[in-house]
Amino acid sequence: MGEKTKGRKFVLRQTGKKVSSFKKNSAFITNLGKLKIKWVLDDSRIKENLQNYYKDFIIPLNNNYEVLLEVKSKYPQIASKVNFFLKTDAWDYGERNNKRYLHFFHTRNSLMEFSSDFSKIKLWSKEHWREVFTHLSSDLLYTLLLPQFKGIFLHASAIKINKRIFVCIAPSGGGKSTMAKLALLKNFAVLNDERIILRKVKDKYIVFGNPWHGKMPQTSPEFGEVKEVFFLKKANRNYGRKMNKKEMALRILEDSMYLDEDKKTFKKVFEIAFDAGNNIDAYILEFRPDLDIWGYLDERFKQNS
Repeated sequence: MGEKTKGRKFVLRQTGKKVSSFKKNSAFITNLGKLKIKWVLDDSRIKENLQNYYKDFIIPLNNNYEVLLEVKSKYPQIASKVNFFLKTDAWDYGERNNKRYLHFFHTRNSLMEFSSDFSKIKLWSKEHWREVFTHLSSDLLYTLLLPQFKGIFLHASAIKINKRIFVCIAPSGGGKSTMAKLALLKNFAVLNDERIILRKVKDKYIVFGNPWHGKMPQTSPEFGEVKEVFFLKKANRNYGRKMNKKEMALRILEDSMYLDEDKKTFKKVFEIAFDAGNNIDAYILEFRPDLDIWGYLDERFKQNS
């Protein structure tokens, strides 16, 4: 998630300016991965951009949400030092008094504060809103949030055929987008061709679509229970070999998105990966990149429908 260097101290001073009150029409709720975030904005200029970005994942306003995210168009009111132990080419990440902080240093004075349980988030910024939300609207926010709610962000594509979900994992160029393209040729729903949300909900692992696609702009807000995961390998034949649970868990961990330096969150990701390994079947799938793959998968795995 960027080039890492040594951590550093960063001082943000209180401005003393009065906080403007939030208007009711400045709030909306996004629902990605059944993780509902209520956004409360004090700058109406950014509301339309955010709503356009999340348009397929917005639900009616209500009091049923897991995370409250307040956006304040002012400088942060933090009077003491924050120790940022991770620095990348776009942001710093650190901790103070059991709270986590993200500093977007390209924007000089933009800071996110996460409560200890990640249920409350505050973002202060006075400038470069588009750049701040370019980073925020990427996978970064959910990389930090999902493990706190029994979920992970996974480098994978996901395809829904009727009620079945096919999760395909591969390195770059390994076939994730190829499978997505083959799915579109059959008019199947592509949840995402590059990254998916995997969460444990009521003892079942559910895969969710999201707007952060790779090569394929087609995404879907659909979701479904995942019963098997396929680790792709392009070949001249279609053939699946079952993996053992430990092998699968290690591969899930390898393809999950997390910050190495955040040991508390990594522990949660580790636990999720190994629990998923114990509850989901996994296969090495050698596949020939043509439409015959769907007939093979339907016949080979129809007992799991």
